[in-house]
Amino acid sequence: MQLLLEENGSFAWKCNTTTVVEEEVCAQQTATLLNVPLIAQTTGLLSPFLGQFVDHYGPRRAAQGMTACIWTGLAFLTAASTSSSTANSTAAEHLDRLLFVAFCLLAIGTWLGGLLAVQTGLYFTHHTKSRVIGLLNALFDAGSIVYLFLWWIANAANVSLTVVAGGFLALSILVHVPALYFWSVAIPEEELLSPILPKEELAEQEEEKGELDESEVKPPKIEYEDTHIIMDDDRTNGQEEPNPDNDTDLDFLPVAQRTTRQQFTSGPYLQLCLFFGLHVATNMWNLTTMRDFLAYLGDDELDNKYLTIFALMMPVSILGLPFVDTVVLRFGFTGGLQGVNVLALSYSAIKVLSTNLNVQIVGFILFSFYRCFLFSVTFGFLPILLAESVVGKAAGIMYAIAAVASFLNIPLANLAVQQFDGNFLVPNLVMMILILPCFVAAWGLGRYMKREKRLVQRTDTSA
Repeated sequence: MQLLLEENGSFAWKCNTTTVVEEEVCAQQTATLLNVPLIAQTTGLLSPFLGQFVDHYGPRRAAQGMTACIWTGLAFLTAASTSSSTANSTAAEHLDRLLFVAFCLLAIGTWLGGLLAVQTGLYFTHHTKSRVIGLLNALFDAGSIVYLFLWWIANAANVSLTVVAGGFLALSILVHVPALYFWSVAIPEEELLSPILPKEELAEQEEEKGELDESEVKPPKIEYEDTHIIMDDDRTNGQEEPNPDNDTDLDFLPVAQRTTRQQFTSGPYLQLCLFFGLHVATNMWNLTTMRDFLAYLGDDELDNKYLTIFALMMPVSILGLPFVDTVVLRFGFTGGLQGVNVLALSYSAIKVLSTNLNVQIVGFILFSFYRCFLFSVTFGFLPILLAESVVGKAAGIMYAIAAVASFLNIPLANLAVQQFDGNFLVPNLVMMILILPCFVAAWGLGRYMKREKRLVQRTDTSA
């Protein structure tokens, strides 16, 4: 997308035409183009409210809101892309700044799309729930390859960004209209499996729900049909057995059985927020600066060959789903979280230690698998850790924390482009160091899951 905007001449008026060769991208233009998606990332601060909206109104309204934001954002992108054909420099500046509005709306649509993926998983039962969440996140992530096709179409057909963006808007309308219909008829699996109640009884239940105060209602007790799956992250090959004389867990209450406020202030949930926030900030940094990082390594002289390879690797994340499922079944969700850390550290080490473009391809593969693990494991873990009635808001809070963490990306990007002449070594090293606290957070979540399993085993024994 950055290449499309550069070729379109967006923010070219920031360059000093008397000292800069015509059609050359200057540092000020690059920094501004980097800031557009980074600032759009800050719209994640609205995610808790979006999550509350999804919890209250359901996925159908979330799909409608997502569609409205995406269509409006693409319409603004189409309008903003006409800046290069505007002779009036003042008008061109105003149209270029419209890109910030367009990308912010597209970002809000992205947050709603992520929340919708989690809500879709809740329509299923047992371990299928986390599998559906993982699959939808992988497909959602792989969709970013569309930018490569847009860039290819723009160059192959020699058309402007305005035409490409307008065509993308038309394609979006064709795709989202059937999706809106799907959500108007979708029924959760639990409702299909439960006996059909008379309309009068359903009306009475809804009326009773409305009379209850939220503070008096506790989340439903968790049923552990798949305890061997979600709790097996503390397998010790027979070296450790629960001690029946240990009463330290007698007063322990699982997070999902606590009040809404207690769930959001619990140690396990805060550790998960820290984990996700740091990883998403690192993920957004890698996505938004990849074009300039590879350019510094010499990719511009190769007609952006390695940037194309990077884009083609994005759908590879889908291939990581079987590995995610295997790791979660064998080591539990906390094992999956540690897998995210290992992949992130390995990819970051390649960026920091090697300037060889061929070696970076290995990093591209690791990065694709990393994104698959990150979103699949994290959001698949949410319905296990928390009550389903607050999952939407919980995911929204995590997005907001990630948006706050991403504020660090703006000064780092400007520092790399303007002060270090495109050398991303120092910022990449900072992002690599930020992964280390995530190992501690995943370890803490593992301790919690072990304690919860001991409680379940004790309860089953006493029953």
